[in-house]
Amino acid sequence: MSQVSLDEIFRSKAENIKTAWNHYQNRDTVLASLPFRGIIELTQNCNFRCVMCAQSWEPKYARYSNELNMPFDDFVRIGEQLFPSALSIDLRGFGESTILPYWPDVLTFLENYPLIEWNLVTNLALPRDEVWQKMCSLDFSIGFSCDGATKETFEAIRVRAHFNRILHNLGVVRDSIKSQGRGFIYFISTIQKCNMHEMRAIVELAREYNVDEVQFKAVQGEHTDQLLIEVDPELLASHSHAALDAAADLGIRVTFNDAAFLRGLDAEKYARVSKFRLKKDHLTAYVERNGLSGPLAAIADTARVSEHRSCFKSFSLIFVDHRLKVGTCNHMMHPILLEMGDAKTSSLSDIWNGQPYRDFRESHLQARPQDSRCQWCFAHRLDD
Repeated sequence: MSQVSLDEIFRSKAENIKTAWNHYQNRDTVLASLPFRGIIELTQNCNFRCVMCAQSWEPKYARYSNELNMPFDDFVRIGEQLFPSALSIDLRGFGESTILPYWPDVLTFLENYPLIEWNLVTNLALPRDEVWQKMCSLDFSIGFSCDGATKETFEAIRVRAHFNRILHNLGVVRDSIKSQGRGFIYFISTIQKCNMHEMRAIVELAREYNVDEVQFKAVQGEHTDQLLIEVDPELLASHSHAALDAAADLGIRVTFNDAAFLRGLDAEKYARVSKFRLKKDHLTAYVERNGLSGPLAAIADTARVSEHRSCFKSFSLIFVDHRLKVGTCNHMMHPILLEMGDAKTSSLSDIWNGQPYRDFRESHLQARPQDSRCQWCFAHRLDD
């Protein structure tokens, strides 16, 4: 593909993003723009049984099942509809995508779309160095679910994990990013009673493996006895302070998704440490040439839903699960998907402006979300 063709393709993507942002600012519910972010759930099978996840208690996840995998041909069909307008695609779901037999074929298919940021949230357990190296060569942004900084804590939470294998793969990714000049990795740490004492150590582990960002998330759910709301606020604050201090000292971006972490924090220090950083990747030059740096920073700021009392996702993101049911958000895929349509029978563009999506946008613009998961975000969420 020629450079002229690539420039034209990205220019079209940039105009689509700017149009979506204008729709949001104008409070429109019918959009001329198409989704430029997508999440495609390739599987609900997982090789871990994390204690805070339904994979550890729901019977349907007890055994590996092909019925929980999206067929590869369906993935290709969805990609052909979504990828032309997309800037960012996340290939996660309620399972672990890298264990799919056809995951290497997915990576090969992605090579046809060079102007997309590929994302994956993963447990980083797959014992195949070449797969992680290939993902880095495609400039993947890898979100590693890191719920502990020690073998004891990590393996107690992430059941079936082998901490030493994880550390090996962290090294593979670190070295691949350094040698290829492509790829990005960050930590996603679900904090609960049993691991909050390791928050600072998680930041220090990140520095050891050249990881520049740690996202701390508060555990949620009715099946856990580890909720932070039950923790002494002063104790949680001490661990948050320690993590923030380490981040400031080590030059790591740290974010907290719940106000529970922020009690007594130095607001100026947190603003500095959590400041949005536009990643330098294979799309950076295109972003800058097309005047997208400002709009993308503004869009990133909309993740502070509880402060803005609004959510931009229904203007930017579409979610397709392994059955081809279409939903709205990565926070609303389990236990019940809020369905906007069915990609087996309708095109994604038709679903995007269908009545369910229009009603969903309207409820968010009015700050009156109907779903309890949206209500949680409007009350608490400070980071995606």
